Parts: sequence; structure tokens; C-alpha cells
Amino acid sequence: MLRRGKGGGKTMTRVLIVDDSRVARGYFESCIAALEGYTAVQSLTSAADAVMYCELCPVELVLMDVYTADGENGLQAAGRIKSRHPEIRTIAVTSMPEESFLRKARELGCDSLWYKEDGERTLAEVIERTMAGEHIFPEETPRVRIGCAQSTEFTPAEMRTLRAMIDCGTRAKAAEALGVTPEAVKKNVAAMLQKTGCVNMQVLCSLVTSRNLIVRDFRW
Repeated sequence: MLRRGKGGGKTMTRVLIVDDSRVARGYFESCIAALEGYTAVQSLTSAADAVMYCELCPVELVLMDVYTADGENGLQAAGRIKSRHPEIRTIAVTSMPEESFLRKARELGCDSLWYKEDGERTLAEVIERTMAGEHIFPEETPRVRIGCAQSTEFTPAEMRTLRAMIDCGTRAKAAEALGVTPEAVKKNVAAMLQKTGCVNMQVLCSLVTSRNLIVRDFRW
């Protein structure tokens, strides 16, 4: 699936860039241009367009933003690309510390995930190691301070309750959505308010969504 490059007959790895930010696309393009043996063949803003592009044009690597134009889910798009073309490497990229992204990237078959603010690995390193067959994932989602607590202090049950409260608005509706008792929701809410020091659930939900620990209305 490699094509001849313009210089010296070298083969080139074709890279598709998908990000709704013009600045981010420019950064990715400059990163690819600096890597020997790689070429950016197209830059798109929509994950849906990326799926179609991979059906029509040869690509070896996709850099896929998680949250693309029109709210399109880049992780789901990457999963569709991998299911149809398992030979294509996919690297999910995001600046959002949304608690579900790391887990979902693995579940949907992404080869790697890179946080744009990652201070440990450069994008170039992640690209080259992914193309060499490695799977590069952070050990955990970036920590976010929510009131007096770090996001990593919430238990999985508390995070599920928090997401349900943000989506549903009331404890009764959250309990119904989760399939648990209202008392269980009340217990988790009380624990999160105590950890964070927030005066009520409205304040906590506002903090969580403003820091993108949970992205409201993100389509799964």
C-alpha cells in the first residue's frame, strides 16, 4: 500500500489528518512534513468524511481528532475504518480530558491515543511507534481539578452517576437511566459533593462540564 515518493524513489506512508481546528491541522501537517518517509495526503474537518475518504483513497495512517466538525465522533469513525481496513493504523488525538475517551479508544480498536498536551511523548514518537506495530496509550486520563478534589478521586460508580446526572438532570431520572435505586444515586452524589466541596450538584455538574471531564451531549 506504499507509493513512490518524489525523491530518490523512497516509499512514503500516506497520512490522513482529521481535526476541526485549523490550528491543529496545521500543526499535524508540519509534524508529518518533518518526518522522513511520511506525507499528508489530505486534511479533513469531519470524521464522517474520513470514513468515506478511506474507502476511496489509499491511506496507511489516520490522525483522528475525537470530537470533529458537527459533533462527529472520531473514535467511532476510527472504529469503522479499522473494521473495514484493519491494515490502516489509527491514532486518536484529543485535548479533552473526558473520562471515557481513553477506555473507548481501546474498545473501538484505535491503535494509539495521544493527548495534545502530553508532556511525555511527542506526536512524532507516537506516530513512528504506532507504525512499527506498537499500541501507545497513556496509563490514565489527564487529571482535572474539580473543586477540592482531583478527577481521579471519583470511583467508577460515582463517575457513572455524575454522567447520568448531567444527562438526566434529576436523581430520579438518573437512577432510572442507571438501573439503580434513588438511594444509590443519593449516596454517590453525597460522596462527590463531600470530596469536591461543591455546595450542590448544579455547581459540581457545571465544573465538570466546563473542564471537559464529561462532554455534554457527546454522541456515542
